[in-house]
Formats: sequence, structure tokens, C-alpha cells
Amino acid sequence: MKSISIDLDYIRYFDMVEDEIIDDLYTLQSVGVSTLVIPYEIYLNKELDGFKNKILKCLSRVKFNIIFRAQSIRNYYTNYTNDKDLDESITVHRQFIYQLAEDLTNKNVANKFSVIFTGSKVVGNDIGIFYEKMVYFFNELCEGVSKLDVDILLETTEIDYRMGRLIGNLWKDIRYIIERVGKDNFGISWNMKASRVNSREYDDALIPDKDILDRIKFAILTNQNTFTNGVKQFNVEMQYEEVKALINNMSDCIFNLEFIYSYIHENNISYLNVADSVEYLTYILTYFTNEKAKHELDINIDPEKMNRKSIRRTFEENTIAIVNDSTYKFDKIEISENDIKLNSEALFDYSKDVTYKIIIKSNDYLLELDTNLLMIRNNQKTFDYIFMINNTDRITRRKLCELIYLS
Repeated sequence: MKSISIDLDYIRYFDMVEDEIIDDLYTLQSVGVSTLVIPYEIYLNKELDGFKNKILKCLSRVKFNIIFRAQSIRNYYTNYTNDKDLDESITVHRQFIYQLAEDLTNKNVANKFSVIFTGSKVVGNDIGIFYEKMVYFFNELCEGVSKLDVDILLETTEIDYRMGRLIGNLWKDIRYIIERVGKDNFGISWNMKASRVNSREYDDALIPDKDILDRIKFAILTNQNTFTNGVKQFNVEMQYEEVKALINNMSDCIFNLEFIYSYIHENNISYLNVADSVEYLTYILTYFTNEKAKHELDINIDPEKMNRKSIRRTFEENTIAIVNDSTYKFDKIEISENDIKLNSEALFDYSKDVTYKIIIKSNDYLLELDTNLLMIRNNQKTFDYIFMINNTDRITRRKLCELIYLS
């Protein structure tokens, strides 16, 4: 199974006792989370020492891989101003990574981890000098921590001119860096939301070329629903085309499902929704991986059609549908997360004002759905009856997704 990560929810865990955190961590493990992303902040902010020690104690009991998100240390980061400060920044971050490695080992948390950096801000018109300095920074840092089991990652970033131009905004930045940083412990963190914005607004490629795909070690999928309607059970709007590109490329990267935890807590959204969303991601990754074993996955880069075509499961034999207690043998049954299509030569009595209870039954499964009739299509010889699925309960939604993606 593909590796899945989420960011540590320090808002949730700050006031929780160790046993409660451990129960949460076991729940995350059970649905497929193998890696946690932790900010440098819990090490750099001395007021968080108690919280840091509590989290590390829990992580010594419930094992996860660890990825750190780097940030400025005493104003030293990747931003280039002069050679002296850049060298000092490399020294500061190398020493800090050694301290992290020692602490994680001593506390029996992890021996291997990764660190994600963003690129330098570009000042002035000569971007070439910033390219060269980022190559120098990452070559020196990777060499400096080469005795550790640590990966150093450069993250792709969204173009935002309020923030200024950053190295990593465009794929040409990434290509320049990877062609000149030849270290095995260097890789790319692909923020898929950022590249979607850049492809739409600035005509950058949606999917990078294979030489870049080969270097991607971490891929961030944004749970878009957290921006509007909260985290919905089994309804994560993810970047399917990018995921398919990585699976086509046989990439062994970690897939990170990003949440806006402040939104979750401010709106009292159950943490079960986070676990459900992770489990949903495991279904999607399993489905695409199984499909890749049969054929190359089709990738659609047309902005008007992305994510418009739902994944559907088709049944043609040994399956019946019971509609409001009447049993029918349909020629074909198609199911997606949102609707069910029944195909038959005969037209049966129908009403759009009636709630239809449809039971999909075979030797292997039984699924009961509450639906409303959306439309009927006359195909001359047969009819398609299309029903909208209304079920929102966790158990039914899980069964529905398992039927579509895993069967």
C-alpha cells in the first residue's frame, strides 16, 4: 500500500493527555497513516517544550515516520542575501538537523526522517544568481547531513506576487535545481494545489516531466472541502490527475493529505472525518494502483474536464437490484459515489417525488441505498434509470466506497 501522511494536529493534542493522544494515533495508524509532519516550531519555541516532550513520548510508543517542515532559525533560512549569511544558514540548519536526529534516536522515536524547505525569495531581475545559490545551499546541506538517514526536500510553491517570486514557483526552477543537485538524499515535495494554481493562472505545466517525477519523494494533496463546507465523509476533492501521474511513474513517494485544522476545530467537526478522509485516500490509491497493473492510467490535463468524470463500478452478471421491495434483473448496474445507473430493456413505474430504496445484491456483497430518481434515458433498445444516492452515514458510505474502489 502507498504511504500516507498527515500533519500533526497540535491544536487538538495540546490539551490532551498522553493516553488520549495515543488512542488517536492508533486510530490514524489503523486507517493507513504511516507518517506525521511536524513543524520546527515545537523545537524552536521554548514555550512548547512541555508539549514537544509529551508528543515525542507518545511517538515512542506509537511508531510513525517523521517529516519536519523547516523554518527560519535565528533569521537563517534559504533566502539569499550574501554568501556569508548563506554559509552560516547551511551551518545552522545542518547542526539543527543533527540535534533532531540525536533527540529522535535518544527518545526512541525514529532513526530516519525528512526535512522540507521552500526556496529563496528572488530579489531583483537576475534570477540566475538565486538558482546558483539554491544549488549551492542544497548540495552543501545534503552533503553535510549525508552521514544521517535524512532526506532534504525542496517544495513547489504557489505563485503569489504579494509574497514575491520564490525559487520553486515553476517547474523550470525545479528542473534547474535537480539537474545540479546530484545527491541521493535530495528530493522534491510536490504541493499539488500550488501547481494547479500555477498551471491555471500562469500557464505552467500541470504534470512535470519524468525527470522531475523521478525525484518526487513527498506529494501534498489538499482537502479542498475544508475551505468551504468542512471535511466531508468520503468526499475529499483530490488532485486525481497528479496522483495518476505518480502512480504511472511507479513513484515510491509519500502522499500527504492536508487539512486546515483551525477550520475543523472552529466548526466542531468530528475528528472521525479526518480518519474517514484518510481511509478514502487509501481506497483511491489502491484503485489507481490496481488499474495501473492492467494498463497505463489516462491523464486529463484539460482544466474544464479535470475531476469531472467520476470513478464508476460496473456490474453485468450475478447482480440484482431490489427497488422498493420489487426485484429486478438489470442488464447492467453502474455505481459511483454520487449516483447509481440501472440499465434495462423494460420501463417500470417511476416517480421523481418518491424515495427509492435500492438494494444491490450478489453472492459477495449487499448494499442498501436511499435514492431519488434523477432522470431516465431512452437508448432506443434499453433505458437508463439514474438515481441520486442520499446516504450520508459513515457505515453506508464506507461500504459504497469499498464496493467501487476495492472490489
